[in-house]
Amino acid sequence: MDWCAIAIPAPVDDGPPVGVQLLGPAWSDEVIWRAAARLRGEAEPPLLGPRIELAVLGAHLRGQPLHHQLSSRGAAYVTTTATAPTYRMYALEGAVAKPGLQRVADGGGAVEVEVWSLSPAAFGDFVAEIPAPLGVGTLELADGSTVTGFIGESVALDGALDITDYGCWRAWLAR
Repeated sequence: MDWCAIAIPAPVDDGPPVGVQLLGPAWSDEVIWRAAARLRGEAEPPLLGPRIELAVLGAHLRGQPLHHQLSSRGAAYVTTTATAPTYRMYALEGAVAKPGLQRVADGGGAVEVEVWSLSPAAFGDFVAEIPAPLGVGTLELADGSTVTGFIGESVALDGALDITDYGCWRAWLAR
């Protein structure tokens, strides 16, 4: 059925024991596991197994139209940060407006990103849905670390509107 579930005993003051089952779509195991811990008044458990961090900067940000593609796969928010100041951000046309990111040798700027973590299986499933002209590559963050993140194919960026000076996708949308 492509769902996951967890059953837990529910707190009951008196009467017979009662169980509660939490259900979620595929890849949301960690989300329902954490929700079960909160319902039981327990500390949130550590992340399950290995995780892959992914930086997003446009339509997949919280509150944006494609964020559900992360949340439905049990993605966990890590942080909001910025890229190193070596990128240009472009507004790309399409059914869903989105930015394209390109690393440049000169004249770049820092671009705000949200970093999310996913299980390897959820990451692979997510990446398989990314349409051209977007792709994933290695992004350098402001602190010098690297993370997998969205990039744009150069053919789509030629002639696209450069919006780097806005510093983030939300600022561009709010202009």
